Amino acid sequence: MYERVRVCHRSRPRESLLAGGVLLCAVIFAVVAAMAVYSCWYQLRFRQFLSDLSGSTVYAYQNGSLQMEADGRTVRVEGDPVYALYQAVAEDGPGRLVEPPAWMPDAVLTYGDGSSLELWGVELEGYQTNVKEGVLLRYVDPAGTVYCYDTDGFRLSPLVSQLTS
Repeated sequence: MYERVRVCHRSRPRESLLAGGVLLCAVIFAVVAAMAVYSCWYQLRFRQFLSDLSGSTVYAYQNGSLQMEADGRTVRVEGDPVYALYQAVAEDGPGRLVEPPAWMPDAVLTYGDGSSLELWGVELEGYQTNVKEGVLLRYVDPAGTVYCYDTDGFRLSPLVSQLTS
Protein backbone atom coordinates (compact mmCIF):
# COMPACT_ATOMS: atom_id res chain seq x y z
CA MET A 1 0.00 0.00 0.00
CA TYR A 2 2.75 2.45 0.78
CA GLU A 3 4.80 1.40 -2.23
CA ARG A 4 2.84 3.70 -4.50
CA VAL A 5 3.53 6.76 -2.38
CA ARG A 6 6.26 8.88 -3.85
CA VAL A 7 8.47 11.06 -1.86
CA CYS A 8 8.43 14.52 -3.34
CA HIS A 9 11.51 16.64 -2.87
CA ARG A 10 10.03 20.06 -3.28
CA SER A 11 11.97 23.18 -2.49
CA ARG A 12 10.47 25.22 0.24
CA PRO A 13 8.81 28.05 -1.63
CA ARG A 14 7.77 29.91 1.47
CA GLU A 15 11.32 30.13 2.80
CA SER A 16 12.85 31.20 -0.53
CA LEU A 17 10.03 33.69 -1.06
CA LEU A 18 10.63 35.12 2.40
CA ALA A 19 14.39 35.36 1.83
CA GLY A 20 13.81 37.10 -1.52
CA GLY A 21 11.38 39.54 0.06
CA VAL A 22 13.81 40.38 2.86
CA LEU A 23 16.61 40.90 0.35
CA LEU A 24 14.42 43.15 -1.80
CA CYS A 25 13.43 45.22 1.25
CA ALA A 26 17.08 45.54 2.29
CA VAL A 27 18.07 46.77 -1.18
CA ILE A 28 15.22 49.30 -1.28
CA PHE A 29 16.14 50.53 2.20
CA ALA A 30 19.81 50.91 1.21
CA VAL A 31 18.89 52.92 -1.91
CA VAL A 32 16.52 55.20 0.01
CA ALA A 33 19.09 55.71 2.78
CA ALA A 34 21.82 56.56 0.23
CA MET A 35 19.52 59.07 -1.48
CA ALA A 36 18.67 60.69 1.88
CA VAL A 37 22.34 60.96 2.87
CA TYR A 38 23.24 62.47 -0.53
CA SER A 39 20.36 64.95 -0.30
CA CYS A 40 21.46 66.07 3.17
CA TRP A 41 25.08 66.42 2.05
CA TYR A 42 23.98 68.39 -1.02
CA GLN A 43 21.87 70.82 1.03
CA LEU A 44 24.57 71.28 3.68
CA ARG A 45 27.16 71.95 0.98
CA PHE A 46 24.90 74.60 -0.61
CA ARG A 47 24.26 76.22 2.78
CA GLN A 48 28.01 76.38 3.41
CA PHE A 49 28.48 77.93 -0.03
CA LEU A 50 25.81 80.56 0.74
CA SER A 51 27.41 81.29 4.11
CA ASP A 52 30.83 81.77 2.53
CA LEU A 53 29.42 83.88 -0.32
CA SER A 54 27.53 85.97 2.25
CA GLY A 55 30.74 86.59 4.21
CA SER A 56 32.56 87.65 1.06
CA THR A 57 29.67 89.88 0.02
CA VAL A 58 29.55 91.62 3.40
CA TYR A 59 33.33 92.09 3.31
CA ALA A 60 33.18 93.58 -0.19
CA TYR A 61 30.30 95.88 0.77
CA GLN A 62 31.98 97.16 3.92
CA ASN A 63 35.37 97.66 2.26
CA GLY A 64 34.24 98.70 -1.22
CA SER A 65 36.46 95.98 -2.63
CA LEU A 66 34.24 94.12 -5.13
CA GLN A 67 35.66 94.25 -8.64
CA MET A 68 34.15 92.68 -11.73
CA GLU A 69 35.92 91.83 -14.96
CA ALA A 70 33.53 91.49 -17.87
CA ASP A 71 33.61 92.36 -21.56
CA GLY A 72 37.31 93.23 -21.39
CA ARG A 73 36.99 95.86 -18.68
CA THR A 74 37.31 95.97 -14.91
CA VAL A 75 34.67 97.78 -12.88
CA ARG A 76 34.46 98.46 -9.15
CA VAL A 77 31.02 97.52 -7.80
CA GLU A 78 29.86 99.57 -4.83
CA GLY A 79 26.72 100.06 -2.77
CA ASP A 80 23.59 97.96 -3.01
CA PRO A 81 24.46 96.24 -6.33
CA VAL A 82 27.09 94.28 -4.35
CA TYR A 83 24.20 92.25 -2.90
CA ALA A 84 22.45 91.65 -6.25
CA LEU A 85 24.29 88.44 -7.10
CA TYR A 86 24.06 87.04 -3.58
CA GLN A 87 20.32 87.72 -3.54
CA ALA A 88 19.84 86.02 -6.93
CA VAL A 89 21.75 82.91 -5.82
CA ALA A 90 20.02 82.71 -2.44
CA GLU A 91 16.54 83.09 -3.95
CA ASP A 92 17.21 80.53 -6.67
CA GLY A 93 18.41 77.79 -4.33
CA PRO A 94 20.82 75.00 -5.09
CA GLY A 95 21.56 74.26 -8.70
CA ARG A 96 23.23 71.19 -10.10
CA LEU A 97 26.81 70.34 -9.19
CA VAL A 98 28.88 70.60 -12.36
CA GLU A 99 32.41 71.06 -13.58
CA PRO A 100 33.31 74.44 -15.09
CA PRO A 101 33.71 74.70 -18.86
CA ALA A 102 37.15 74.73 -20.46
CA TRP A 103 36.76 78.26 -21.85
CA MET A 104 37.36 81.50 -19.97
CA PRO A 105 34.52 82.83 -17.80
CA ASP A 106 32.30 85.62 -19.09
CA ALA A 107 32.65 87.54 -15.82
CA VAL A 108 34.94 87.30 -12.79
CA LEU A 109 34.17 88.94 -9.46
CA THR A 110 36.90 89.37 -6.85
CA TYR A 111 35.71 90.24 -3.37
CA GLY A 112 38.96 91.49 -1.82
CA ASP A 113 39.04 88.86 0.92
CA GLY A 114 40.78 86.26 -1.23
CA SER A 115 37.57 84.84 -2.70
CA SER A 116 36.41 85.02 -6.30
CA LEU A 117 33.36 84.11 -8.33
CA GLU A 118 33.55 83.14 -11.98
CA LEU A 119 30.41 83.27 -14.11
CA TRP A 120 29.62 81.64 -17.45
CA GLY A 121 26.50 82.05 -19.53
CA VAL A 122 25.69 78.48 -20.55
CA GLU A 123 23.07 76.49 -22.42
CA LEU A 124 21.29 74.23 -19.98
CA GLU A 125 20.40 70.61 -20.57
CA GLY A 126 18.32 68.34 -18.41
CA TYR A 127 16.26 70.96 -16.58
CA GLN A 128 12.53 70.28 -16.52
CA THR A 129 11.68 73.85 -17.51
CA ASN A 130 11.51 75.68 -20.81
CA VAL A 131 14.59 77.69 -19.87
CA LYS A 132 17.44 77.10 -22.31
CA GLU A 133 20.05 79.48 -20.90
CA GLY A 134 21.40 79.87 -17.42
CA VAL A 135 24.48 80.66 -15.41
CA LEU A 136 27.26 78.43 -14.21
CA LEU A 137 29.02 79.85 -11.19
CA ARG A 138 32.30 78.77 -9.63
CA TYR A 139 33.08 80.29 -6.24
CA VAL A 140 36.45 79.87 -4.54
CA ASP A 141 36.44 80.91 -0.87
CA PRO A 142 39.50 82.40 0.89
CA ALA A 143 40.52 78.92 2.10
CA GLY A 144 40.49 77.56 -1.46
CA THR A 145 37.27 75.52 -1.24
CA VAL A 146 35.52 75.41 -4.60
CA TYR A 147 31.75 75.41 -5.12
CA CYS A 148 30.54 75.00 -8.69
CA TYR A 149 26.85 75.04 -9.66
CA ASP A 150 24.69 75.79 -12.65
CA THR A 151 21.28 77.34 -12.35
CA ASP A 152 18.29 78.20 -14.48
CA GLY A 153 17.12 80.92 -12.08
CA PHE A 154 18.73 83.95 -13.70
CA ARG A 155 20.63 85.08 -16.80
CA LEU A 156 24.14 86.44 -16.98
CA SER A 157 23.72 89.58 -19.10
CA PRO A 158 20.99 91.25 -16.96
CA LEU A 159 23.02 90.44 -13.85
CA VAL A 160 26.21 91.95 -15.28
CA SER A 161 24.24 95.04 -16.36
CA GLN A 162 22.82 95.41 -12.85
CA LEU A 163 26.27 95.11 -11.26
CA THR A 164 27.89 97.63 -13.59
CA SER A 165 25.15 100.28 -13.48
